[in-house]
Amino acid sequence: MTKISKDGAPLLSVRNLCVSIPALGGSVVNFVDMISFDLTVGSVTAMVGRSGSGKTLTAQAVMGLLHRPGPTVVGGEIIFDGVDLLALTDQQLQSRRGKDLSMIFQDPATHFDPVMSVGRQIAEPLRQHLRLSAREAYLGAEDLLNEVGFANPRQVARAFSHELSGGQQQRAMIAAAIAAKPRLLIADEPTSALDVTIQRQIIDLLENLRHRYNLTILLISHDLTLVGNFASDVIVMRNGSIVEQGNARTILTSPNSDYARSMVDVQRRLAAGKRASARSATPRGVKSSTEFPVLGGKNLKKTYLRRLGWFRKSYFTAVSVPALNVYKGETVGVVGESGAGKSTLAKLLVRLLEPSEGTIQISGRDVSQLTQRQFRPLRPLIQMIFQNPAGALNPDQTVREILMEPMRIHRIGADETERKILVAAMIERVGLSPAVLSRRPEQFSGGERQRIAIARCLTLRPSIIVCDECVSALDIQLQLQILDLLLDLQEESGIGYVFISHDLDAVRYMSDDIIVLKGGKVVEEGRAQAVFRNPRSSYAAELFASQHRRTLTCDR
Repeated sequence: MTKISKDGAPLLSVRNLCVSIPALGGSVVNFVDMISFDLTVGSVTAMVGRSGSGKTLTAQAVMGLLHRPGPTVVGGEIIFDGVDLLALTDQQLQSRRGKDLSMIFQDPATHFDPVMSVGRQIAEPLRQHLRLSAREAYLGAEDLLNEVGFANPRQVARAFSHELSGGQQQRAMIAAAIAAKPRLLIADEPTSALDVTIQRQIIDLLENLRHRYNLTILLISHDLTLVGNFASDVIVMRNGSIVEQGNARTILTSPNSDYARSMVDVQRRLAAGKRASARSATPRGVKSSTEFPVLGGKNLKKTYLRRLGWFRKSYFTAVSVPALNVYKGETVGVVGESGAGKSTLAKLLVRLLEPSEGTIQISGRDVSQLTQRQFRPLRPLIQMIFQNPAGALNPDQTVREILMEPMRIHRIGADETERKILVAAMIERVGLSPAVLSRRPEQFSGGERQRIAIARCLTLRPSIIVCDECVSALDIQLQLQILDLLLDLQEESGIGYVFISHDLDAVRYMSDDIIVLKGGKVVEEGRAQAVFRNPRSSYAAELFASQHRRTLTCDR
């Protein structure tokens, strides 16, 4: 073990770090190339940059999570509190993870054990590092769930991860990461799946922990507004290298590099809602009596049985929507806090869940009573872009196979040659090179995997797409690129969208109409521009006010 002098040293010092990934032909590619930075005790440093710039690989290298044959550290030093982490054995590193350094992962769904309750998983680091009994650790897990914003921590502790919404999974992951009170917390997109009110709660929580325990935080985020309100320093990465680093206020207001300047400009453009203003300024014309919405839902309800013991039970209504109509070439936005029923509604519309009550129509045809076999020929007409790209892509297939398989099933394209041409064109449209078609999902960042999922959806030429947090994993520049792509496709072919997101800027940019959900029920709906300007319900007003309080400045 290499011991470094601690006198005047930062808590974490990264020097000339290189991370390589094996490529075809036995060559290697440096995806992190000779980067260096320091984290001082008690500081909050943000790492920003486009998806695939090396942010998450850097974090995983610090945590000692990179191993052959995948991405591997091939050079440099990672000094934590005077100790070179790269010189430690796996067992020595394991004893430090959770206690000295911990990580909030970008994709919580893939980091929870699906057959173990959430409470037991959060209790594990308490037992391992703090030597608590099983009961003490479990009660501690409930306290942590309460601390990260759950109103019903006991119920959540008993639940399994698949029973939680994406935002709820993220909060539970944060509870697990902070359980043993680590000295360094790496937060990889910790609020990407959360609505603005919960974002504020989580950031306030992390800030309180930082003050209470002198916690050092490395925040990885594509949300420059969040970075400006939370971080004191910023590291800007591009293509595996650091292009700029320094004071957050300076970089976010007067960046030196063209790359950082373009990121700030894009954030401001998206917040202005330029495309939405132009679209929603013109009211939709009166529909003819014979025109059907491309997607219609009426009296949609999803109710679950909840057992309270051996002999007691109750019913829980996850979502109840009286009416939802999407016309050709239009977008209906759906917003609400985490757990409001947004993702449940999405799954009902594409029949991944069967409604307890109500009907679903596609171009005027009632499809809610069709069997899955009868519905299969209609499935290309309505597609879904999922919130979790890692769980939506087959890890054993290449990108080319992932995109071509549904095309073969639904006979899109005359032959394999034409399908290959279509796939190459579509992968370019979502901002990736055709060269990636031979790679597998594990070789991509979260944002790149989301773009692949979007491309797969678009290859089937649907008339309606349900977008469930489809840009939450993307950096701000790619968010705007994908949103503009979706709107361009809509203008070209009349695709209708149900756009579900906690990002109100993105919803305002995309939507013609809007539905606001709370506790599974519709509390407000109407033309997007009118609802955003003058919400009638107190809930919608407070939700929008939370977004308005976020500004691209540095408050620290």
